[in-house]
Amino acid sequence: MMPSKTNWVIGITGSIGSGKSTAVTYLIDLGYPVVDADRIAREIVEPGEETYNKIIRAFGTEVLEETGVIDRKFLGRLIFNDPEKRKILNAITHPAIFRCVQDQIRVHMKNNRIVFADIPLLIESNRMSDFDEVWLIYAPEPMLAQRVMSRDQVTQDEAMARIKAQMSIEQKRRLADTIIQNTKGKQELYSNIDKELSRLKSHLNVDK
Repeated sequence: MMPSKTNWVIGITGSIGSGKSTAVTYLIDLGYPVVDADRIAREIVEPGEETYNKIIRAFGTEVLEETGVIDRKFLGRLIFNDPEKRKILNAITHPAIFRCVQDQIRVHMKNNRIVFADIPLLIESNRMSDFDEVWLIYAPEPMLAQRVMSRDQVTQDEAMARIKAQMSIEQKRRLADTIIQNTKGKQELYSNIDKELSRLKSHLNVDK
């Protein structure tokens, strides 16, 4: 049984192609606040920020565009097949991202009983305990590949390389608290989200 609480903070995550962005857009349309970890990740690496300076010290000025802005695509390619460099980058960025996420959650909790945080690498970052529940937007791996191929106009091998670069969706499924199925289109996804929202609201005795 869900413990008695006045607020509920949900971490929402997924895998490439699972439909997390569609789920988040739906929650925003319903009026729920959603803290965007990707947006925070972009903001903390702007020139002059502490995280920006740490990345330059770790990887050198080769990761900069001519304007002095970090070239996120170049940096992504740099760490894609290098676990050690990825570990270094994550050690720099993740603590800063989660501090900002928690700061924004606290602001939203002043006026909202249910707050979401959209965090792509939530489970991988071992920060699940920061949240009352973790929702996983789920579709099986073959479906993820088809969606990535269609969306990004890439080959099956390219799509699978992107999927395999992440923790497997099945491993995430075992670790998440709530599984939101997204295998039959938007209406199924919306319906499954509505069911979980109804569950939360009944325990919190709120309309939203």
